[in-house]
Amino acid sequence: MSEVILVMTPSILGYRVKRILGVVHGMTARTRGVGGGFIASIQTAFG
Repeated sequence: MSEVILVMTPSILGYRVKRILGVVHGMTARTRGVGGGFIASIQTAFG
């Protein structure tokens, strides 16, 4: 199996890009206050 490096920049210092596999997108849940980490983990798990 070949090595895959996932980055969000157009270049990687010290590497030569041989092939671009596609665009990656995602979502991050962010909250504030006491228990924010707990709520964020629930939002991430259940959408």
